[in-house]
Amino acid sequence: MSDLKVFHPLRIDHFFGSTEVTSDAELLDVMGMRCEANNANKFDISSMDCNYPFLSVMVNDDLAVLHYFSEDGGDCWISNNLNPCVSEDVIFWESENSDGIPLPCDSVVEYSVALNAVKNFAANLSKPQLIDWMEL
Repeated sequence: MSDLKVFHPLRIDHFFGSTEVTSDAELLDVMGMRCEANNANKFDISSMDCNYPFLSVMVNDDLAVLHYFSEDGGDCWISNNLNPCVSEDVIFWESENSDGIPLPCDSVVEYSVALNAVKNFAANLSKPQLIDWMEL
């Protein structure tokens, strides 16, 4: 794997708490965390300096849905998969103890795609251009 460059220190909130990420290895470790009960997690990612913009990544096994928020009360975007990798809605969780939420299959991307989007966000603190988005 090529060396990932995190240009902006990040705060990542997840099922197990909050983690400050300042290195490539830390980013990959945190993004690999999963709840044993459902192999899922939700990551809310922002700069350590401010809450916005932020990227939210909901993960279920090897699938993910991303939301991008530019500012409080501002634009909100959801990942838009022009070539869906699944044919039915997929269940994702907002917290470890929450009920699952079905999200439409056309918003679901492979986890590897989501991880590359997170790396792009870490470098630029802007909406990752590696995936297609639909404004909500």
